[in-house]
Amino acid sequence: MMRKIFFYSLVLLFFLLLPAILLYALGFRWDPDQRTLTRTGIVSIKTFPEKAYIYLNSKKLQQKTPHSLSGLLPGNYDIELRLKGYWPYLKNVGVKADHVTRLENILFFPKTPKIKSILRPERFDAFFLAPSGKKIIFLSDSIEEENFYSLHLGDKTLRALGELPKDKNILLKNAEVSWSTDEAVVLIQKPTFHYLLFVKKPSESFFLEDVIGFAPEIVKLSRNNGYELFYLNKGEVYRFNTKSKSSKKLPLKNIIDFEPTDFGLIWLKPDSAEVFRSDRNGKNIKQLSVLRSFQKLTPLKWQSSSKSLIPFEKRKWAALDKEGNFYVLNPSFYHPAVKDFRFSPSGDEILFWNDYELWMLSEKMPEAGESGSPKYERRLIFESEIPIQNAFWSPEEGYVFFLTHRKVYALGLDTEGGVNLYPIYVSKDHFVWPHGWAIDEDEGLFYWITKGPGQYHRLRVLRLSVNFLEPFVTQMVDQMETIRSKIEPSQLLRKKK
Repeated sequence: MMRKIFFYSLVLLFFLLLPAILLYALGFRWDPDQRTLTRTGIVSIKTFPEKAYIYLNSKKLQQKTPHSLSGLLPGNYDIELRLKGYWPYLKNVGVKADHVTRLENILFFPKTPKIKSILRPERFDAFFLAPSGKKIIFLSDSIEEENFYSLHLGDKTLRALGELPKDKNILLKNAEVSWSTDEAVVLIQKPTFHYLLFVKKPSESFFLEDVIGFAPEIVKLSRNNGYELFYLNKGEVYRFNTKSKSSKKLPLKNIIDFEPTDFGLIWLKPDSAEVFRSDRNGKNIKQLSVLRSFQKLTPLKWQSSSKSLIPFEKRKWAALDKEGNFYVLNPSFYHPAVKDFRFSPSGDEILFWNDYELWMLSEKMPEAGESGSPKYERRLIFESEIPIQNAFWSPEEGYVFFLTHRKVYALGLDTEGGVNLYPIYVSKDHFVWPHGWAIDEDEGLFYWITKGPGQYHRLRVLRLSVNFLEPFVTQMVDQMETIRSKIEPSQLLRKKK
């Protein structure tokens, strides 16, 4: 008899608990605040590297990343991720019922980065990295020896390329440098001169002014021909062959600004905000777009998105004048007081900044069923109390890096729920502006000059992408230059008024 009673009691208990078991399996939990059963949410966490400790509302969990926190009642949770030797990640995460919140692109940055010394040239005043990241050109203002050197980063070979005529009395330190598509020709220019440096045959290098007989207003290398450039003189555009040293005037008149493209040219006329395109011969002219709020200050610094397969009429172009007026085409956008800008690796977003603010520009498409054209959505991602010198994207996106006078910081772009800011590198000396550093954005490499006593220099490199975890061959760590900053990241945040 007792056995029957015990059996039927267990059966009854099972059926009484079955709804609760099913509701638990379906993600329902008892909410003591609401005094009701509530659907729960999930937080999915993935980090690189893995095996990071997880703290939920300051309580350490047994699980390590990657891991999914399930059964969380709707609300906000403080999540902290810690890995020995790396800066912690903190975020206040909002959990919604029946929803998965993803923290899946989290990078851990080492507290002590590994620095590689590449070489120690005795004298140079500036250097320029080729677009491929394989070569570096060094410039020196010394009057006692060669002015130009090239370094191939593959075999670390440093070659003297030549020197400028002594009677020119030209300082190269603040010159602008651009590379041809095949990286065989380097255009070194200042308002007073334009010098064509031939990397493979430096003896053939020459001043453009010595060949054409005057100083052109604008000179730019072609984007599809390594031995071709375009220059502007008195409103007319010329195509110049650097091999034959011959010029051809294009049938374009009354031009104030232009930019070579992979198919030809884009250009502007005076007193007009319209941007036109043509082929490399100045023919097949079409209106491209209009610069919104154009201030008519030229020449402009132009840059296009990396999506070369997109038809040119739909490709994004951005331009900046010397007064800091920032323009974007396709769709149109304008912002004043901008220091510089960079397209994201995918070309979908643009990072731009001034001394104390970092902004991100994203294209916003009309919602389904809505009429209208695409527009840009501007988002302030960081305010700093220390002047921002430059900024650039991480190859993995999701993060950007920015430089102050002697520090490199990493910033997570997911600023909702808190800002994750990491001091990646602290230099004992100020970075040399504007040409004492360079970025290989594809590989996530930061190069810079350190100066010692007298003319002693050193070129160094720091890997900033996820590959910074893979050690360099014969890497050197300078403990004096990797001491943690006395200024904590929180002190860099600009105080809200």
